[in-house]
Amino acid sequence: MRHVFVICLLIICGRFTVDSARILGIFIHPAISHFRAFRPVLRALADKGHDVYVVSHFPEKDSPANYHDFILKQDDVLTGTAAVDEVYAPRTFRVFYEEFHALMDEGIASCETFFNSPYIQDIQQLNKQQQFDILITEYFNTDCVLGFAHTLGISKFIGMSSCALMPWHYDRVGLPDTPSYIPNEFVGFSDKMNFVERVVNWITIHGCKVGYRIFQQKDNERVKKYFGNNIPDLRDLALQTKLLFVNQHFSLSGVKPFPPSVIEIGGIHINKNREKLPSDLQNILDNAKNGVIYVSWGSIITSRGMPNAKKKEIINAFKRLPQTILWKWEEDEDTKSAKNVHIRSWFPQIDILCHPNVVAFMSHGGMMGISEAVFCQKPTIVTPIYGDQYLNGAAVENRGMGIVLNYDQLNEENVFKSIQEVLKPSYKQQAQKVAQSYNNRPLSAIDTALFWTENIINNDGSLIKSQASELNWISYYCIDVIL
Repeated sequence: MRHVFVICLLIICGRFTVDSARILGIFIHPAISHFRAFRPVLRALADKGHDVYVVSHFPEKDSPANYHDFILKQDDVLTGTAAVDEVYAPRTFRVFYEEFHALMDEGIASCETFFNSPYIQDIQQLNKQQQFDILITEYFNTDCVLGFAHTLGISKFIGMSSCALMPWHYDRVGLPDTPSYIPNEFVGFSDKMNFVERVVNWITIHGCKVGYRIFQQKDNERVKKYFGNNIPDLRDLALQTKLLFVNQHFSLSGVKPFPPSVIEIGGIHINKNREKLPSDLQNILDNAKNGVIYVSWGSIITSRGMPNAKKKEIINAFKRLPQTILWKWEEDEDTKSAKNVHIRSWFPQIDILCHPNVVAFMSHGGMMGISEAVFCQKPTIVTPIYGDQYLNGAAVENRGMGIVLNYDQLNEENVFKSIQEVLKPSYKQQAQKVAQSYNNRPLSAIDTALFWTENIINNDGSLIKSQASELNWISYYCIDVIL
């Protein structure tokens, strides 16, 4: 009888065990805003019982025993503390080129940091002990990590993007990059483009693809230098991509013809359970009879990095408002004169945004903050400075839940009028409409990511791969047929 009991116990326990995979995550870009979109997936995989080995610049706090950190140099982390006037520039072809070139230079530096780290040997030794099942890595400004993965014998790649896909990512999964309605991240348009915008979009998409291929050749040389001449072309390795996770959702960013191998996980960093606010903040929010405007420009726009004249213009606009202002900012003499303004160097952002008395959000347009604004149904004024912030601002404006106020337009009258504009009921109604779609999905973002990751681990991913990724451009566009 005792043997029967033991057998039954083993069967019951076996039903609740998870087949553990060995997952290698490599995230070499040193920006915390990017890693915040990747961390939830890596942590959830570890919590589910998988062995997760993560190379990044950002250690995991209170990690389980099966989450293993390999921390790259902390002095390489991007802080975003440059003076904003050194970063911001109106959008021109020259600016597009400079931003693209800067991204490529960052990719080169990130590869060098990784290849020169002691963890290369550690990971190779771990792989000899037991083969890694899959690589999860950021797809952004370099593919050099894929060359290293090839030396380990890993054939399954999952790419993750913390923002809109770059133009050079489309081909590897057979995703159409139609310039007529799919805006390139660099240009910052919505999916409703006029003729001139479509011309600009077409040029930048194809220019970026050519430029990336040039830099990819340099990455090929770099990978061969470290790992030998038998490494295939990185472009060919990228075609082995089984899955792409994108930190977007169509309700905000617009509809795109994604194949099954491209999965939207927008808002994955958002925890739906609200934290209790500090009592002083709770009192300010609860007692703001005219509502609260929350202002956060991230680390992009700071008190130290903004000219005094512009700061005074913004503060003067805030003084004219009946609303209470919560401003993520550094205390200085200019802000002390505004009695309705409360300054802190840090705020629990999403817990504030979701408070019912918050009536508007002023943001720099980072994807994390914009996702939180959508989740909390808040009309938003976007002041983009760099990168995908322009694209996010255009999406907010296109969906009717906010407006764009460019940095060079920040003066007293424009700030005051912009706030009055987004306080109109139509913006709140549109924010609620977008949030209804954004927040109601068949599976949560994290459950979606877990399902598809385990699906790829257990299968070869061939059934969700688009044949378009195998075609050359002549066949893809039927140039031979037309001729």
